[in-house]
Amino acid sequence: MDPRHLAPAFLEHVATRGPRVALRHKVDGAWRDVTWTELGENVGAAARALLALGVADGETVGLFAPNRPEWTIADLAIQQVRAVSVPIHTTSTGPQAAWILRDAGVKVLFVGGSEGYEKIRAVRGELPALATIIVFDEPASVSAPDATSWRSFVSRGRGDGGAAQDAELAARLQRASG
Repeated sequence: MDPRHLAPAFLEHVATRGPRVALRHKVDGAWRDVTWTELGENVGAAARALLALGVADGETVGLFAPNRPEWTIADLAIQQVRAVSVPIHTTSTGPQAAWILRDAGVKVLFVGGSEGYEKIRAVRGELPALATIIVFDEPASVSAPDATSWRSFVSRGRGDGGAAQDAELAARLQRASG
């Protein structure tokens, strides 16, 4: 693939840098390394999960969370399915986030945790297009039928239906390579 688009370039890095460290983050106060292979597997699972949700070519997907590995994984997965990331700064108020989400026509939204989730829940009635909210953290308060945890979301991309999703993902990446 010609890496003119970030999605194929990312896959090239995964293939050539496999066991090397792609990113580091703190878990319980200790640094944890994530290899390119692990990052690629997580991005692939998230991309397949987005396909399972029906995210279409060119569709907008929101990101309303602080900087963290899941944000990067979600953003790269959005690009893998040829959707468009709509990042929203975490200091935005609920009404500010709602305006951006409504204007962009976002149907799927990633939020960091309870604070972001509660901001969106407070303005949920203003967002008729929003179908799914994926919460990176797993607060007990996430019980709405349109909300799911990051762990549950990613597991959808690791489950059954992988062959069809892999074929669709490959076709989209081919189109991205132009």
